[in-house]
Amino acid sequence: MVRTSLSEKKLQKALGRVRRRQARVTERYPGDSRARQPVHTVYGGAHLFVSDTAGKLGQLALRTLEAYAADAGAFAEAISGHALPYAVLMYIWGAKVLPESTTVSALTSRIRMIAVSSDEEGAGRWQSYRRNIAEDYRRVFGEEPGRVTAIELMTDTDNTGAVAETFYGDLSLSPAP
Repeated sequence: MVRTSLSEKKLQKALGRVRRRQARVTERYPGDSRARQPVHTVYGGAHLFVSDTAGKLGQLALRTLEAYAADAGAFAEAISGHALPYAVLMYIWGAKVLPESTTVSALTSRIRMIAVSSDEEGAGRWQSYRRNIAEDYRRVFGEEPGRVTAIELMTDTDNTGAVAETFYGDLSLSPAP
C-alpha cells in the first residue's frame, strides 16, 4: 500500500471540501454540453506546463493545418476521408416552417433547406413525398446541379430539444419524366 502524508480521515475531509467547491463552480459555470467534444485535446502532467505552453501548442497546430489542411475542404477531407460536397440540398419537416419555404443554413450559404411539410398532423403516420431534386436545386441555388454524390436520411431535434422516434421506409430515385 502506498504511504501518504495524510491520514484517510484528513484525506476524505479535504476531498469533500474540493468536491463541494467544484460542485458550486460547475453549477455557476456549466460549460459546454457533454455531447460536444474538442477537436484537439492535450494530456500532460502539470509539471510539463509552463507559461508559453498553450502558445507553442497553438503555433504547432497552425503549422500542421497549413501543411496538411490549408482550407476548410482539405481539413474536412483529412478528418473524414471524404471531400466536402459542393452544395447540400435538404428537405425538412417541422412545425415552424411554411411548406415550400426555403431556409439558408446559418453555417454556410451552400446548405439550403426546403420545407416539405409544416404540420404536426402527420406525426405518427407514414409520410410520402415526391420531389424533383434537379428543379428544387435550381430554385434554391439559382444554378445547375452537379452530380449527386450522397443521399442521407436523418432525424434531428438539436434545435428543439425534443425527442423523436423515426422510421424510414423505401427510398426510390428515378429520372424526371
